[in-house]
Amino acid sequence: MMVADGIPTFDVRQTCRGTEVAIFPGRNMETCIQSEQSVLEQLREGGWAGFAAPDRAECVGLARMSGPPSYVELITCLEMRRDMRRIRATSPDAPEQTGTTNSRRKTG
Repeated sequence: MMVADGIPTFDVRQTCRGTEVAIFPGRNMETCIQSEQSVLEQLREGGWAGFAAPDRAECVGLARMSGPPSYVELITCLEMRRDMRRIRATSPDAPEQTGTTNSRRKTG
């Protein structure tokens, strides 16, 4: 099974460990786990299939690279990539490639 085929399994307890001392006021282990489980349920209820397979594969890889993986990080990545695809489809001035920006416009 390819990474993009199914929802990955993350250890949310490991992801949320140490959140009591993190810089997020009001966020503790319990609220972190609730957030992670809520996003996982959203993905299970059909959200996963709504994202492009290349985006799923890349976002899963990115989520695993940045420490303990997080479903919240995963869905944020997926939503940003989906939104960029929509922008590119409707805007002739949108950047061509993911991850690149060109702050200078061609003139004349």
